Amino acid sequence: MAEMRRSTSALALLVFTAGAVAPLGCGKTLLDVPMKWETDLDAGLARARREHKPVVVYFGATWDTAAKELEHVTFVDPEVRLLLGRDFVSVHVDTSDDEDPPARRLTERFKVVGDPTIVIVAADGTSEIRRFNEFIPPAVFAAALRVATRADAVREARFEAAIRARANEARWEEERRKADLAPSSVMIVSIPDPP
Repeated sequence: MAEMRRSTSALALLVFTAGAVAPLGCGKTLLDVPMKWETDLDAGLARARREHKPVVVYFGATWDTAAKELEHVTFVDPEVRLLLGRDFVSVHVDTSDDEDPPARRLTERFKVVGDPTIVIVAADGTSEIRRFNEFIPPAVFAAALRVATRADAVREARFEAAIRARANEARWEEERRKADLAPSSVMIVSIPDPP
């Protein structure tokens, strides 16, 4: 019994000191992946391109109740934290000051009509995958994140296939052009009709 208490204490100490495991209930755990919100969209997009990850752009104001609910309920959920920290580059745009020129430019760029808004975009920063304009519960947001990673992977695979196809087209076109310019080696022979 004492040994069991010691191992439980050691495990609790490991969990609390390392912060490596987040409890989910029923004895299940998720690794607690560190999550960092970028505040510079351009830096976040550059990182997303380098790491080949989609981007979650979160527009939220400190005075907005739904934004606070997202921050205190959805974004702290262990599964959401795991997905955001592992599979996405996350960018927070503070829209507390409506007159802030950089925030205003970004809200216009992403066509934000109110707070909170979450826009999930592909790693290239141009293709929108999904948008939310209100509070979203953790389970729904986690499901959307899982779908977004698959959608971004499919989009990237299609893009790369299109690039390869275009390269092949260009190569084939060059081969055809060379063949048209080459002297013909085909000989036309007429065969007389049988008597």
